[in-house]
Amino acid sequence: MDSGATDHIASSLTCYSTYREINPIVVRLPASQQVIAIHSGTVKFIEFLHLVDVLYLPSFNFNLISISS
Repeated sequence: MDSGATDHIASSLTCYSTYREINPIVVRLPASQQVIAIHSGTVKFIEFLHLVDVLYLPSFNFNLISISS
């Protein structure tokens, strides 16, 4: 969890119950790197707990939940 993050991020498509292609979004990573997200989707933890609009960033090494979103 990250209170400074502006988006939820997952690094593996296996985390997603559904995903879709989106208009490219520039995402700034903690080390001042910039990557482009071109997919977003829904990550389902359990039947009644899921996050929507989670960006897919395969080059990111962690899954990130933004607690400010």
